[in-house]
Amino acid sequence: MSDHLKWPGTNEWQPQPQWQRSQAAPAVPVPDMEVPPSLAFPENRVYVPYEKRHGPYDLILFCATLPAQFPCYQHLVNYSFDQHHGQFFTLFYPFMTVNVKGHALAEIVQAILLRECAIIREWHRDLYDPPKRGIAVIQSITITPMGDESR
Repeated sequence: MSDHLKWPGTNEWQPQPQWQRSQAAPAVPVPDMEVPPSLAFPENRVYVPYEKRHGPYDLILFCATLPAQFPCYQHLVNYSFDQHHGQFFTLFYPFMTVNVKGHALAEIVQAILLRECAIIREWHRDLYDPPKRGIAVIQSITITPMGDESR
């Protein structure tokens, strides 16, 4: 009787139309998909502090221990940079501040100011091999939401 319905108000069973019958969907094999490489953590563990692209819309911030952030360049209000030593810079957005500390950060700041920097990455010993001498190294990225200056 599973292919029959009882119509309301009657005691008669009527055949269920073919299109209403529930049938198990045939199993579709899932092809092996190639997973694209991670933008944040490459498999070869080589640390690349930042990536330049022509006209990126967002600045992707990959923190080692926090979720990634994707603030738009159009929301960047101001910046502050230690131009004498190149050891830190701060990006000011209406909704957060981003404090970046490290070494040789001048080239990263220049790329951000020219709006060519697409990604910056925080170095962490568990994620990357030690970086080569002389390249920029981001030691920490601290994100503070506006209104939460207690952090």
